[in-house]
Amino acid sequence: MQYHHQQKKKPGSWARLLALLAALVLCLTALYPGRVLAEGEDTEAMVRSYDAGKWGSLTLRLSYTKEEKADAIPLDGAQIRIVRIADLQMTDKGPSYPIREGLDKLHYDFLSLSAGGLRQAAKEIADYLKAHPEALTTLEKESNPQVSPKPDGSTPKGVRTATSDSQGKVFFDHLVHGIYLITQEGQTGTAKDFAPLAPVLCFMPEYLNAEGKGTWIYDVVANPKYSPKKPPTPVPPPENPPKEPPEPNTPPEKPKTPSTPVPKPPSTGDMIHMGLWIGMGLVALIALIVVLRKNRKK
Repeated sequence: MQYHHQQKKKPGSWARLLALLAALVLCLTALYPGRVLAEGEDTEAMVRSYDAGKWGSLTLRLSYTKEEKADAIPLDGAQIRIVRIADLQMTDKGPSYPIREGLDKLHYDFLSLSAGGLRQAAKEIADYLKAHPEALTTLEKESNPQVSPKPDGSTPKGVRTATSDSQGKVFFDHLVHGIYLITQEGQTGTAKDFAPLAPVLCFMPEYLNAEGKGTWIYDVVANPKYSPKKPPTPVPPPENPPKEPPEPNTPPEKPKTPSTPVPKPPSTGDMIHMGLWIGMGLVALIALIVVLRKNRKK
């Protein structure tokens, strides 16, 4: 009696390679599922809790201290200007902040900037407005009908100024949602004895995520503090400074060798992602070599 054994088909080389890569991807997904899920949940909560019809307000309480750990003293007479330089647009993917007409030549991704990047952007935009006053005139007008809340006849302009009172308070209400540039344009009273406030950007409203719960803050309050310490007055050089005779047989100084900059190491998160990508590349390369060798043997 003869038995016919049916030979099982072995999986192809490419099938084995794809299975290996799929297993690797599943492993990486298992390592980092929380981060993707958290970002998705946070964006959904941000969109769901946003109130497009609620006006914003900004309160600044300006003060200074004579010395460290001393009580703050209100600073009056500071003329503060706010300029809405970007509008908030909310979609199902979250907020975005397109820059307004008048600043079309500038390009910023505000949500990706760090705190230092936002300070640098504030300084650059303030310098641009000083050099291009016509841009400020354009920003005073409301040219975007898609802003929130919807503009009406009582909506203030996109450029406003106010002066701190005896309590150091500056208040702006009825604010359209977006990003505002805050600068100090003048000073009287006690404010004249201090350096002006550095340009700063303010998100209106501001989204705060504390203990895993996000909240939109429509009434933003900030407490900038001034320092009474002034830089020393430079001593003017004499009109005809005496010339020192050169010392005889003094060898010329050797030029200093420039120091080699030390490269900044990547952050922990960058090193982890770099290692993962290198690992994936090595696994794929080894799998490809194995497949090619088996094909040659056949």
